[in-house]
Amino acid sequence: MTKEDLAKSTQDINEIFNLFKSFVASQRPQLDIENVATGDTWFGEDALERGLCDELATADDVILDFVDGGYDVFEVAYDPQPEGVGGLL
Repeated sequence: MTKEDLAKSTQDINEIFNLFKSFVASQRPQLDIENVATGDTWFGEDALERGLCDELATADDVILDFVDGGYDVFEVAYDPQPEGVGGLL
């Protein structure tokens, strides 16, 4: 890889990062984007505390919310099958 290749890759990554920050800021205007757009990744409670998600839920919770909302759910398939007790359901 040449210095020019590295410079172009760095430029592209920075442009993508800025586009992503702009999109997130437009979808969550209450968020201090510069405070959370640090390159770190937050999951679960950490993401919720920082305003990066609205709630925490499992995939099953989301499906049940759709059913409760009147949507028809015809099939749910897990691939690969869950291991342990979950695979028995």
